[in-house]
Amino acid sequence: MLVDIPQEDYEFLKGLQHELLNQTDDGQADPIFWGVMERIEFAAPEDCGEPQIYLGDGYYDTIESVVALINDQIEDEYKEEWEAVDKMDYNEVAEFHRERMGNEETRVVYIKEMDVLSKNTGAFLTKRACREYIDKYGYNHSKPRTFAMTAYRNFEYDHLLKIIKSIGESPWIDAKKHKPDAVEQKEFGARKLSRQVLAVYDDGKCHVEMYDHDCDCWRWANGYGQMHEPKMWRYIDIPEGGTK
Repeated sequence: MLVDIPQEDYEFLKGLQHELLNQTDDGQADPIFWGVMERIEFAAPEDCGEPQIYLGDGYYDTIESVVALINDQIEDEYKEEWEAVDKMDYNEVAEFHRERMGNEETRVVYIKEMDVLSKNTGAFLTKRACREYIDKYGYNHSKPRTFAMTAYRNFEYDHLLKIIKSIGESPWIDAKKHKPDAVEQKEFGARKLSRQVLAVYDDGKCHVEMYDHDCDCWRWANGYGQMHEPKMWRYIDIPEGGTK
């Protein structure tokens, strides 16, 4: 059966096939697909997260940054008191910032990081496509990276990948770009004709034809009767003992 698709689509499928057959699997079993894994932060109990100092409006920072902020903004009357504060103690630094820097929201919080699969990107067939997405739109994610997964028991997806991986080279040739080569055929004398080929027209009809290099035209398989130029053509396998 002949499936007619644009050349650019065929080339896309062949390129995709090459990637699917050669890309790394990152330790996953077929059928593989790719997603964007990103790092999120959330509040956690004291014994489960890392301490940070909350400064209000959803913003928190490290103790080193808060100490630097206080050093830069502290008023002279509080400098002596500030010198006595343990700059490595989160509670002392947070309390000083709250009481002396006028921020009632300042407090110690505990933050935990977790890897989560982004719900906004869908699935990628190749690792390259996933990486290109991250390169272009990574600013919408937190510490994004590619992540391979197995589409376990997704029989439809598995079937699709097998089809793409098994696509063969097309035997069909664009008639506008290339013509069948002339061959020596004694029954046609000195005429420069091609061997018989199967030609396909825009309406889907197929004919066995030959190409006449002397008059630059297509002819019936008997070498006579001029035909219109087909859309595509392919060589016909000649049975053993055949002459065409």
